[in-house]
Amino acid sequence: MLAKIKLRNVVEQVLHVQGNYRGGILEMAIVFDCNIAKQTAMETAKELVTALKQQNEIFRNVRLNTIQWRSDSELIKEVTPMAYLQMGTYFEKYEQTGKEKALEILTGHLKKFYARSKLILVLTDGTFVVRDQAELEESLKPFLKKKLIFIKMDEMAGEMLIERCGLA
Repeated sequence: MLAKIKLRNVVEQVLHVQGNYRGGILEMAIVFDCNIAKQTAMETAKELVTALKQQNEIFRNVRLNTIQWRSDSELIKEVTPMAYLQMGTYFEKYEQTGKEKALEILTGHLKKFYARSKLILVLTDGTFVVRDQAELEESLKPFLKKKLIFIKMDEMAGEMLIERCGLA
């Protein structure tokens, strides 16, 4: 319950950043770190979509880009209806990988291909590494750090920690 309130507040902050969302169809992205177990990713995605749809009317009609972050060289990208996340059908091809991944590679990819997204959620267990801090900071500029929200899953405790990008 507390996590949903925090999610709503953080999403509102991101959408109201000056020059970000100005109305119309919202374009957003959700990144699934494939270090998270399939069941956990599926349940969390369902909770997120439900919370967002309850939060605001703009989440009823969204262009949703989904990215499965399997490794530094393998990112599975799709445009997915939010209903597929709610029903769980999106996760039929999801594979848990457990590979070490570099955050600066993901953020570089997001900057290059998902700059139009007004909101980017990253579901992760937080086990990514930062090999090149300067490259990470460069990829977060000028807009990505204002749009990025990390949702860190603690599978042992069954909790999620929600925070805006505070890496740069």
